[in-house]
Order: sequence, then C-alpha cells, then structure tokens
Amino acid sequence: MIDADVELWTYKSVKEALVDAYLVCERTAGHWGPKSPKAAFLPIYDDLDIWEQRRAGTNEQGRGARPQVTSAQITRSDAALFGSKDAPAWLQMLGHSPERMALELWVWREVGKTYGKPRKSVEVLCLLLGEGWSKATFDRRVSRGAYLIAERLNRAGIAAW
Repeated sequence: MIDADVELWTYKSVKEALVDAYLVCERTAGHWGPKSPKAAFLPIYDDLDIWEQRRAGTNEQGRGARPQVTSAQITRSDAALFGSKDAPAWLQMLGHSPERMALELWVWREVGKTYGKPRKSVEVLCLLLGEGWSKATFDRRVSRGAYLIAERLNRAGIAAW
C-alpha cells in the first residue's frame, strides 16, 4: 500500500539515483593515487587534500579535488547497488533482462560523462550488447528498466530521495 505522504519514484529519479550511487561507490571504493606505487600511496595525502578543501571552502580546490561524500550518500548508494532490508539491489530487480543490460550501460556512460571521459555513442553501445538495437530501442529499454525499478520501489513504500 502506498502512503499518501511518501514521495513516489519516477523513472527519471531512479536513473539519477543510480548514477549518483555509482559515482559515490567509485569515489569511496575506487583506487586513487599514482599508478606505480598502487596501494602504497600514503593516506596522509588524502588528509592534506581534505584540509586544503576545507581551508579554501570548496571541493574544487586542492590536490586531487576529491569531493567529500556524506554518510547519507553512502547509505543510499549501498541501498541502490547492494540492496537493503526493504528492497534488493535495484538492478537485480530486473533479472537478466535486456532492460537491465541497457540501463547498466547507460549508467556507466553517464558516470564517464561526469569524469569528462569521451562518451560512446548509443549505436556503439548497442553493438557492444550484440543485440543490434536502434537508438530508439535502447532508449526505450533504459526508460522501461528504470520505470520497473520505480514501480517496485513505490510498491515497497520506499520514499524517493
């Protein structure tokens, strides 16, 4: 039963939340630092970067410019990517469907766009899937996948973020 006070999910809000979840996961769990020493990069440099960001009053300044992530963002990211007590991981809701493949590729494309990486065209993504879809079919499957997730979240009574 859907509560009248709960803000409902839409396919657009699901897509935005998935992109945010992937970005938070990449910022918190991804490798950073010089490539050659790998994990031997001293953690003090991270502390200096955060100090510089706080001193300057912005997340855009400092060495590395790693935006700070809040605990609420991490909790939301974990719920979307790994599931919670109220709902399974969002992409798992779609099973092994074409909608899941299209939505996941679309999310990775948007994450890459955030980091300024060159985006692959939708036609190239369709070739990577090996399905031979047109752009309209790809877009329809992305939107349908996000809609199915939104519908399931709304049925579970999970409020939109």
